[in-house]
Amino acid sequence: MFIDYYEVLEVSPNANSETLKDPVKRAQYDIAYRDHAGLRRELTEEASNTKGIERDVVIQARLLSLLYAKRRHDVGNPGIGDVELERLSDCPREHLEFHLWYLKAKGWIARVENGTIAITVEGVDRVNSEHRRDPTIRLLDHTAP
Repeated sequence: MFIDYYEVLEVSPNANSETLKDPVKRAQYDIAYRDHAGLRRELTEEASNTKGIERDVVIQARLLSLLYAKRRHDVGNPGIGDVELERLSDCPREHLEFHLWYLKAKGWIARVENGTIAITVEGVDRVNSEHRRDPTIRLLDHTAP
């Protein structure tokens, strides 16, 4: 957790080097402070952008659809590897991590014995309930590129 020492000490970030005794430590802290301020700004902007959340819902539905189709196609070998999942979903690995974490935490996907990712019974139920609830949500066409 980041602690804003400028706020705690009621010191301006623009104070000269004499204000704080160790200029090296202050310079190191200033770098961390700027990074944290930038992250805070990014998080605020992202939180106010509802399109990001909508995009996440689409990506998660796409992942579940891919894993659903794979399970239906080959029940004995239902998993998809990380690289293949990245390619099929057209989503870079660093973005997939959040979605895979979420889907695993919900119990909708799991790693199987061979290390690949597969949809669970709960995940199949989720796909089916979403499909019934919203007719505009459709499973991915297996012929799509």
